[in-house]
Amino acid sequence: MVRKDRLTHDCSRPQASGSSVNINTDKDKIEECRFGMALLRVIYQIHILRFLNPNTPILISKVDLDSAYRRLHVRLMHALLCTLIIESICYILFRLPFGCAGAPGLFSLFSEFVADIAQALFEDETWNLEELFSEMAKEIKLGEFGKAPFAIARELSIIIKAKAVSIDVYIDDLITVLLYSESRFQRIRNIIPLILDCLIRPLTNMEQVKRSSIQAKLIAEGWFEEAKTVLGWLINTRSLQIFFPKMKSLQLKLELQDLYKSFEDQNPVNRKLLESVIRKLVNICFLIPEGRFFINKLHFRLKRCHWQGCKNFDLMESEDLLFWIKIVDVIKEGSISRSFNSFLNTLANILTFSDACERGLGGFFIIGSKAFARRFELPDDLQDAV
Repeated sequence: MVRKDRLTHDCSRPQASGSSVNINTDKDKIEECRFGMALLRVIYQIHILRFLNPNTPILISKVDLDSAYRRLHVRLMHALLCTLIIESICYILFRLPFGCAGAPGLFSLFSEFVADIAQALFEDETWNLEELFSEMAKEIKLGEFGKAPFAIARELSIIIKAKAVSIDVYIDDLITVLLYSESRFQRIRNIIPLILDCLIRPLTNMEQVKRSSIQAKLIAEGWFEEAKTVLGWLINTRSLQIFFPKMKSLQLKLELQDLYKSFEDQNPVNRKLLESVIRKLVNICFLIPEGRFFINKLHFRLKRCHWQGCKNFDLMESEDLLFWIKIVDVIKEGSISRSFNSFLNTLANILTFSDACERGLGGFFIIGSKAFARRFELPDDLQDAV
């Protein structure tokens, strides 16, 4: 953990004027950034590569663009909105402000541009990495390969284009999935560092404005490994499993237990804690879609917390809290978690169809290449019964 002393702006809370940057932001014009969609794209790409290449290692690299928002400037008219005055000193923020509602989407215009160039450069056969390369690439290496057998990926029910190398992005995280071969690895390890060398300052030692180098984070996180933490989840490409990281799962479990204790002690709900927990559970539900049902009552209680006499959990809500405590134990790092096959759109092994009418029950089911039908006719005295 590194301590950082920085001057920041509160872009949400109304100031003396009764306004703020985020209050004046037109939310309908903000670029949309969806965490779950980026993660699912990465997982689907890993799955289709494993299905088509059952015995080839698949590696992941993640590059977090250090001090991302400080690397983009804004117009003067916008910078003046983020001005901090202390006595005779005026501090004007000429970079994207942290906490600004529009900042993630604005930075994504830059980071998605980087990802698209990187993908195009890898596929460009005229690029000779011996002539054009980055010195930082030497620090990006291979992690150790696992020894466990490769998991079997079931066939998908949707069409996904498999790429030997795919580069995705979510705001300031560049994620690369590599179907391993030595030649591909040598090319891809040069691409992200090369593009960042060209785009991110300082470009030369002569620049007067000093900025931190991206090299430290690139070296720390850019290695290609079979198990990697991506967008807050630990992904294992060999076992085709995804886990909730150990420290995050411990923190969430403690928060859920605190909420459950408020039910046991019949204390009012901690609204801020409940709101924070619900946001985390919503992220988990992309992995456990069935879990969305068990958040509904918690959402209801969150809305009712403003009402007098409605600030305590009821019995059904407490049972949902216990459910989530058990789920966190199942999906945490080191536990059984879930296989890609269990939540992606894969072809089902068994299909069943059933129907009923006033005269009987029936249906059929398919197992592999065989189909079976069933029919049960109701006794005469029960037919047409209301």
